[in-house]
Amino acid sequence: TYKYENDVELPTKTSVTALKTLISNKNAKIQELDIEPISEKYAHEEYDLSKRKVPTFAQDKKLSGARRGTIVHLILSKITNEKTLEEVNNLIEKLVAKNAITEEEKSLIDMNIIKNYLNSELYNEILQAKEIHREIPFYLNINSGEIYERTNEPILVQGVIDIYYISKNDELVLVDYKTDYIKEKETGKEELTQKYKSQLDLYKRALEKALKRKVEKAYIYSTSLNECIEVEK
Repeated sequence: TYKYENDVELPTKTSVTALKTLISNKNAKIQELDIEPISEKYAHEEYDLSKRKVPTFAQDKKLSGARRGTIVHLILSKITNEKTLEEVNNLIEKLVAKNAITEEEKSLIDMNIIKNYLNSELYNEILQAKEIHREIPFYLNINSGEIYERTNEPILVQGVIDIYYISKNDELVLVDYKTDYIKEKETGKEELTQKYKSQLDLYKRALEKALKRKVEKAYIYSTSLNECIEVEK
């Protein structure tokens, strides 16, 4: 029997998105999931949408919910110290001019989501932070034994952290924006926490290793709930 039979199909590199799906679905094959989503691929650079590959199911004139979410996510990641909707509109016009988003996509942005974010406690805390770091790509080595049984090989995980900051109280805070539609508000917090906890845990590990300090707080900011959800260990 080949000694490393269980290691043959292990990837040497994968994305946080693929890994999160694999952790939640042990029967999935990581090779089928290891695709780089738009939100990660283009998070830290401007890009021309004319060169972006759009899947067949999303090529009609009506933008899918996922694409709407991607655009909102992009806008939130680009907001720095804007305090009014007018300032955010100016930001959006600049993104259109740079071909980061299309006119059609711009017209479908729900500005109530942006307004809620500008008025949120989270954004107010970010504005008062000592340091702010947005759209930070990272690489993290994890042991394959965390996902697969009877394996013990390193896997390189790639991801992009939406934002982390040092608060005015000198706490290291990690935030991940989520645009998932939540049907039932009562169960929405638990739903998002269960779905994304493994992802936030990887982000925390990467940050703590890079900065050599503890992440005091980790949040999911839900645009659907207009709420910050603390993800505890």
